[in-house]
Amino acid sequence: MKIVGMAQVHNEVETGHLDRCMKHYSRVCDELVVLDDASTDGSLDMIRQYTKNVIVNENNNWDRGLETKNKAILLENTLQLNPDWIVSFDADEVFERRLLDRRFLENMLKWADTKNVLSLCFNWNHLWLSECWYRVDSRLSTVSPPRIWKNTGNMVIEITPGLHRRLWPRQMDNPVRINLALIHYSSSSEEKLIRKISNYLRLDPTGNYRAVLEGVELAEVNHDWFENETKPERRDPPELAEIHARIMMRLQRTPIHSNEGVVAGAV
Repeated sequence: MKIVGMAQVHNEVETGHLDRCMKHYSRVCDELVVLDDASTDGSLDMIRQYTKNVIVNENNNWDRGLETKNKAILLENTLQLNPDWIVSFDADEVFERRLLDRRFLENMLKWADTKNVLSLCFNWNHLWLSECWYRVDSRLSTVSPPRIWKNTGNMVIEITPGLHRRLWPRQMDNPVRINLALIHYSSSSEEKLIRKISNYLRLDPTGNYRAVLEGVELAEVNHDWFENETKPERRDPPELAEIHARIMMRLQRTPIHSNEGVVAGAV
């Protein structure tokens, strides 16, 4: 069984995400295909330490609202490696410990083959202002995109400008949900959360992205998700009201340089 991972990356060295995710996915994937979306922080050099299958954008497609174009390019290049299964991952997330066991993952995919399952998703657990606590409210916890795809031989990703478009082939639309964790780090600190919301607002100034701070309910992470060397230290839950208010004030003070008009531009 051949498993190939694919991801797009932009300036993920400075966030601290890149090395962690590349180490994790290189353990269970036979090859990695990575698109560097015009990084300026040394991400490209780190990517090349893990894989020779690198695509380099001269200009940042994500900033032009063309994330789907990046994914389409990635998929086209990944299919050239003739994988049986494709792991589509983001740099700011990793599988839980059990999924980092190659034999465990292969057995799961063999089961999927016997059931004619084309795609799998997982419990997308968003760490929130801490690496010890994650969101369990319905705003985020019910969403889970397909992360592992069966190679059907006729796979394409439609290029549609804008944010939060379909980033997978249509035939992967109805994934089977596996009760294992996909750990998402992009909101695990105040600075990372501000960066994330600011990026969304820059591309889509009319979007209601500040609403992500509403209705937050947290639970303590399951420490069995992590290997010993990556287990977070136990901490009290973050003071949500105080931190959310501070984030709102900082977002209001931060000028958002809009890319309005680019999102609907030419592909």
